[in-house]
Amino acid sequence: MKFVVLGSGGAIPAPIPCCFSGESRYYKENMIYRTGPSIYLYNASVLFDTPEEIRWQLNRESIRSLKHLFYTHWHPDHTAGIRIIEHVGRISKRPIDVYIPNDVMIDFEAFGLTKHLAYFEKKKWMKLNIIKDREPIKIDGITITPLNLYRNDRTRYAYKVSQRKKSIVYAPCSTYQMKVDKLYDDLDVMLLECGFYGNREKLKKKYPWVLDHISLGESIELLNRIKAKRSILTHIEGIKPGPTTKQLQDAVKGTNIEIAYDGMKITL
Repeated sequence: MKFVVLGSGGAIPAPIPCCFSGESRYYKENMIYRTGPSIYLYNASVLFDTPEEIRWQLNRESIRSLKHLFYTHWHPDHTAGIRIIEHVGRISKRPIDVYIPNDVMIDFEAFGLTKHLAYFEKKKWMKLNIIKDREPIKIDGITITPLNLYRNDRTRYAYKVSQRKKSIVYAPCSTYQMKVDKLYDDLDVMLLECGFYGNREKLKKKYPWVLDHISLGESIELLNRIKAKRSILTHIEGIKPGPTTKQLQDAVKGTNIEIAYDGMKITL
């Protein structure tokens, strides 16, 4: 299986427009860009999530086909590029198969995304497939298993992609206190949310959202617990308290943990 990390950024990746300080300044001076979170599987023309930049990402990598699209959750950094279904659907010979977990559909309805899907389906640009937690989908000899992260306060999904004895899990967002079971055993690759940098107790007054988000330290601990052959941090934020480039590099120094980047190729 061959994947490409289309986007390694988080909800607000660097460099931020109209900002010339901090990480955004560093990124601009060094011509580094992170775009919204998404990966693509070449073997079966499978896309995971559609951030705002998805049109540009697919063009950047010269992607020639989009047959299947899986969503992890409703957040705008994962869905704001939903019109890629229209762009590609108009020129495709067959509708794009769109897969959304049944409990994620509740959020899609609440935040108005199902109206887009209904329109796209009416135009025959896509076909909606409602899927369920831990019920595998077979596509061209590849098995894709939706994995509910079992958060108590929200619905978020990861996906396990397997072929023969090779497997990868993509868990880009909302991984704080996620439940890990046997489906995470013996992985070849684990792609995990990076998380914020620093101490939750010290940060919570200024950044209250850290109370229900994973930290970089916790992400590293989780990767060490899962023990995949290859561990990669993604969904990297460009604003505080997201880690700076140096903080992130220092945190993984001396470990086998890698830092994702846009265009990163992963072959299993």
